[in-house]
Amino acid sequence: MPDELNAAACCDGDLPQVHAIVSNQNLFMETKVVANRQNAARTGVEQPADLAKVFVIFKQQNKTHTVTDIDPSRHPMKMNIFICASIFGDMSLYG
Repeated sequence: MPDELNAAACCDGDLPQVHAIVSNQNLFMETKVVANRQNAARTGVEQPADLAKVFVIFKQQNKTHTVTDIDPSRHPMKMNIFICASIFGDMSLYG
């Protein structure tokens, strides 16, 4: 890398990430990589996946849909409960 340039490596502060940076400080300095920790409060406005339309729609729908709206065939745990309830005859769990 040219002397006038630096690289940046961002992390969210997860302990393995911090450990990788702290234990490799010499490598970071030699390769001119600046380690940055993002502010947790900014994650939702900086990560492209969080800004994507599908993520916004998912967050909106997640407030109005619960596991009761999902068919047991599409939810393994609900299917297991459904099977057990049908064996024991207690179907009141499913409305």
